[in-house]
Amino acid sequence: MGLAAALTDRMRRGWFDEEATGMDVGGAVATAALINILIGLALCFFGTRSLKLTAAAVGFALGAGLADLLGASVTIALLVGLACAIVGLLAVSLVVWWTVFVVGALAGGTVAASLYRHFVPGEGSALLVVIVVGAVAVISGFVASHFRDRLLAVVTALAGASLILTGLGELFPSALGFLEDPDEPAQSLLTAVFLLALSFAGWGYQRRWQLTEAAKE
Repeated sequence: MGLAAALTDRMRRGWFDEEATGMDVGGAVATAALINILIGLALCFFGTRSLKLTAAAVGFALGAGLADLLGASVTIALLVGLACAIVGLLAVSLVVWWTVFVVGALAGGTVAASLYRHFVPGEGSALLVVIVVGAVAVISGFVASHFRDRLLAVVTALAGASLILTGLGELFPSALGFLEDPDEPAQSLLTAVFLLALSFAGWGYQRRWQLTEAAKE
């Protein structure tokens, strides 16, 4: 089959057709998963390079993650994430002096929402979710505003790693679903190991870049 015919067939059947791709998820879920993976990679390895873009990325991740935790559909979660991305970008653009606090708070909230999804069994109450995520976000923001680059590298690496694992779990639920929603202690432990390893890799890459930039000054 030629390239043009293959593209036409894929468009007719859908880009995320199960038979064509081997993925056992629908188009909306696959799209959301790919967005999570791409944003996760950007945050994990490049989170401290542009605070405005990072604020938009973690704003999206936090908004979409909270909406998902509270039971929203995939489409609604994506729309909420987009709105929160705009809010995050505007927040750091309009009020420069609290940029680091906003980015640290959004990244910390994203990590808290992801860890809640991974390690707290059951659906949980909406109030508990909001309290936990909100508290971690505020604490992370305050700490980030004092320690700045070093902590930002840590929280953005953690936030990015958690999004990557969540996206992989959503994209391949049969094989990697435990990365998004572990059912057993052993799965939770394995997810934690992957999370820490990926976070460490992202943090190390960001720190090397920060040190290189500092040496140029």
